[in-house]
Amino acid sequence: SMEPVFPKRTILVADADKKANDRSYVIAKLSNYPEPVFRQLLIDAGDYYIKPLSPDFEQYKMTRLNKSDRILGVIVQAKRNYE
Repeated sequence: SMEPVFPKRTILVADADKKANDRSYVIAKLSNYPEPVFRQLLIDAGDYYIKPLSPDFEQYKMTRLNKSDRILGVIVQAKRNYE
């Protein structure tokens, strides 16, 4: 969902204590989805939205976070193996 910025098999390092800011990359737990998701966070007028970067995920577009959704961590590092 985050290609081409984060290709498949990228290793993500998240900090659960770091405050998420506008345009941070985050791991979020949505109340209506069973698994955590990796998305970019957008903040507008106090509302929090997440969105995938990949054009292949057009159907998901931007999702507004509700009170029962949680940000589990902010991505602080991404690593790639080339083999």
